[in-house]
Amino acid sequence: MFFVVVSRVKEKVLLLARLVLVMCILCILIAQLYSVLKTNWIEDNKTTNEPLRVEQHLN
Repeated sequence: MFFVVVSRVKEKVLLLARLVLVMCILCILIAQLYSVLKTNWIEDNKTTNEPLRVEQHLN
């Protein structure tokens, strides 16, 4: 009887640990995807067709 109770508790703890692990992995993947998309969006907004002015200072 005691062994059955311990076994069921162990199964529930392992299931909870797996769910926490999967949620952590999903959060990390979402954060990485968000950072990649944000970086690409910022770079797209910064690109312009105007020429850059370059100044040369002679000492």
